[in-house]
Amino acid sequence: MPQKGSLVYVEGYGEFIYYGGIFVKSNNPEIMLKVKSEESNDEYGKEIITIPLEEFYEKRVYPNE
Repeated sequence: MPQKGSLVYVEGYGEFIYYGGIFVKSNNPEIMLKVKSEESNDEYGKEIITIPLEEFYEKRVYPNE
């Protein structure tokens, strides 16, 4: 898992900042990512998306260095 605040690339979505993992009520783990905003001075952006942990394990999310 990347460290919180790390830049990651999500295939099919683009570049995000890794925020952490969550567990939804249906017990399906998800990863939280914050939208990287170039318009904002806030390095974490404003919006958060979630993707299934399965996609992380399928190597769809990886460090963007």
